[in-house]
Amino acid sequence: MRIGIEMAIQFTRIEFLRRSEGGDSCRKAAYNARTIVKNKQTGIRYNFSRKKDNVYHTVLIPDYVNQRIQEYSNINE
Repeated sequence: MRIGIEMAIQFTRIEFLRRSEGGDSCRKAAYNARTIVKNKQTGIRYNFSRKKDNVYHTVLIPDYVNQRIQEYSNINE
């Protein structure tokens, strides 16, 4: 897949979240994207929109993945 501009990946990180250890995919998504995400299960709203140090962020999900899981809130289910 080509977006138009090619550049080397300077840094990448893969992390595993465990709900049993307090992990929350909605919180992580809001932080990484520097935006607001609400967890539908807990009702908690995470707001990292004022944090401005993230230059680029993306979540890559293959086309064959069920549409239901593509929303951050549904990942916790």
